[in-house]
Amino acid sequence: MIVRRISMFLGVAGWLAMSAALSGCASVPTALPDLAQKSAAGMTPEEQEAAVEEMTKRRVSHEQDAVEQIRSQRDI
Repeated sequence: MIVRRISMFLGVAGWLAMSAALSGCASVPTALPDLAQKSAAGMTPEEQEAAVEEMTKRRVSHEQDAVEQIRSQRDI
């Protein structure tokens, strides 16, 4: 009986503490970054094209590596 009351009290106290902490966080204004400005000053069209080509090469080699790994595991 006493253990049940203590656990119920701790549960209620925990919920109250969490509610107080969350309500305190909600009142703090947080400035969000302006993502539009950062993306505009990113890569030049030439850099973007080079990055896309590199990712395409990685994709092809990744597929080949995966096929080789599967085949080698089947042989074991």
